[in-house]
Amino acid sequence: MKKILIALAVAISAQVSRADGFVCMSQDGRLSVKAYDHRDPNVGTRSGAVLVLSDNTVQYGRRTIARFSSDTGTLISGANSFLAKVDLRYRDSSRTGELIAGTKLGYLSRIRLDLNFTYGDNLADSSLLLGRLSLLKRDRTSIIVPLVCKRYLVGR
Repeated sequence: MKKILIALAVAISAQVSRADGFVCMSQDGRLSVKAYDHRDPNVGTRSGAVLVLSDNTVQYGRRTIARFSSDTGTLISGANSFLAKVDLRYRDSSRTGELIAGTKLGYLSRIRLDLNFTYGDNLADSSLLLGRLSLLKRDRTSIIVPLVCKRYLVGR
């Protein structure tokens, strides 16, 4: 009976989705970047769901600069990157006057988060890694912001 219970527990835990994400911060601590994958195995737990940019120097409750999601089509993801399209038609990313690394959100066309990570690494929850945020302006220039990131696992 004990072996059956152990086998059942292993089978159930194998079916729990272990979606993950990354919580990153710029070296000066002003900018936070959070990127989360989908939790639904039918969608794919290794595909990006949401990317949120926040200004840590602003009053709590007003920190969010922009939010991008795969549901609206403003976020796509790759093996170790998240690419957000700044689309001013969407409320989550239409605050054109908000500053990100010294430039206004309205001047940006794309925001790309690259992580020093691959899913085969089996990086534990709360492990630190390096990241880079590339802010691509509409005039085709860019700003690079180095980040320190922490892996976030759900369903541990």
